[in-house]
Amino acid sequence: MVSEPIEDGQSARSQGARRTGDGHAYRPDDRERTAGVRERIARDVGGDADPRVRTGVDVQSVATFRGFDESVAAGIKERAFTEAERAYCEGTRDPAQHYAARWAAKEAFYKLLSTDDAVPFASIEVARGDPRPRFDLGATAREALAESFGGTVPELDVSLSHDGEADVAVAQVVAVDGGERA
Repeated sequence: MVSEPIEDGQSARSQGARRTGDGHAYRPDDRERTAGVRERIARDVGGDADPRVRTGVDVQSVATFRGFDESVAAGIKERAFTEAERAYCEGTRDPAQHYAARWAAKEAFYKLLSTDDAVPFASIEVARGDPRPRFDLGATAREALAESFGGTVPELDVSLSHDGEADVAVAQVVAVDGGERA
């Protein structure tokens, strides 16, 4: 959902926005905008399209990653994170926070799948994108995603959020028939 900024000098309520439990303003989706999106998707893929949307969300405690002793941490990092992910995280001021966010993203990816097949975490890379992170999937993760979406490999969005001692990741897929075949 794309949100518009609240104009200076106006309250969120006067602009039709609501507030979340933590005080953030948002505008509820309206049915007209949703219908417009469906029409554009159908036009773009040439026909009647019924997009399938799946969202995976995970919250990870940063303290968990800070609490591992060195030998345990080294094993987890080696098995669950790619070389590029480890290089990025280790190069930051707070590696535990960045490992936790990437772990949450990998868990969120799992929640998108409709298969019980095991996907090694290292097959799900969270890469630095411009302007936001993205998933770079290895063969095993791509196959599981395709299996979950009827043979197509849909585009993925991932969002990471750091907030003190908790990291949150949201992974979302909007799959439309006619996507890339695995």
